[in-house]
Amino acid sequence: MTTPVIRLPSLDDAEALHAYLGVLNEDDHPGLLRRTALPSVEEERAFISRYIDGGGHLLMLVDGDRILGLGEITIGKAPYRSHAASLGISLVSEARGRGFGTAMISALHEWARAHPDLDRLQLEVFSTNPGALKLYERLGYVREGCRHGAINRDGELIDMIQMLLIL
Repeated sequence: MTTPVIRLPSLDDAEALHAYLGVLNEDDHPGLLRRTALPSVEEERAFISRYIDGGGHLLMLVDGDRILGLGEITIGKAPYRSHAASLGISLVSEARGRGFGTAMISALHEWARAHPDLDRLQLEVFSTNPGALKLYERLGYVREGCRHGAINRDGELIDMIQMLLIL
């Protein structure tokens, strides 16, 4: 692996994004659910387009032509939700624990702070993902709530921890 870089996506990344989701789908990670079907390359183009067209901010961690991680901020669509945005990141196993998650989230925070209408970033994280919980708390997020048993993963009920960062 060379030194990965964090960058904005282009529509040309749709095939690599499709491949990335396939790798994530095979990953045994405490914060992921297996998908029964992956989005098509065309659906990935539409996903990227939503961000290019102003629906928030999307970043990719890339090593050559391989995507190793994805970070996104999605802004609330209704006027009464436009002050709040949801944050999410994912990384393939080989990129975890190497500081890339922190770098991605920091870049997403920088973008959010440059948007004065935003004053709240929120996210949900599996209670079975202690590494992510620790990372978010280290970056200033506080636990806002818990949706008990919100996820049923292969018969195991998992709590979703709701976290908040005031910008």
